[in-house]
Amino acid sequence: MRDQLLDIVWAIVLLQGAITLLSFLEALVVGAAQGVALLPILALTGIGAVLALTSARGLRRRRRWARRVTFVAESLVLLVGTINLVASLVLAQRIGLVSVLTTIVAPILVLGLLRKTRDLFKTGPRPEEAADAVLV
Repeated sequence: MRDQLLDIVWAIVLLQGAITLLSFLEALVVGAAQGVALLPILALTGIGAVLALTSARGLRRRRRWARRVTFVAESLVLLVGTINLVASLVLAQRIGLVSVLTTIVAPILVLGLLRKTRDLFKTGPRPEEAADAVLV
């Protein structure tokens, strides 16, 4: 059961990485017309995409560093999402459903599932991965 929960975490983090990569590509295209004004956005989205995709790969391989990186990154996304949610409620008196799902619900889900799968990262790689490593 915990393996399936870890697969769900992996899928969510991989999806977040793919969305961030698409945001990077969009900012790259817009940045070509805007000039250097979008360099900070390009840097942040590029780093975020690489971080999410790398940590998703590490989660798949049950690496402890990937669990820690994902935990910190999702906590930061949740913090920024909460600030954005409060600001949009105060300033515009409305909430965007997509932003709530991506910056509040998904990080809470990932953080909760990472806590439930904590013991999987102490046991090392999956048995089939260990067998693959011996064959190589």
